[in-house]
Amino acid sequence: MRYKVGDKVRIKSDLERDKSYYMYGSDEWATCNSAMISHRGSIATISECCIGQYRLCEFGYFWTDEMFDDLYSDLPDIDIKNLV
Repeated sequence: MRYKVGDKVRIKSDLERDKSYYMYGSDEWATCNSAMISHRGSIATISECCIGQYRLCEFGYFWTDEMFDDLYSDLPDIDIKNLV
């Protein structure tokens, strides 16, 4: 599992309804339903890791690695070119 309880993730903005999304390195999967579609692009917190899937505090349901863009950080991006 790529993420742990407490991690904040961004839900992919291009999720497709009725498409299966997998856990990386596993045969575990979840199908995106119509309720999940309404959360595309949202930030959510992992509340539970169980049986090769995640549950989110804010939205429930079962999610997989492929449904997230990556970890979300509240920190702003820093342009390192301007630090020199």
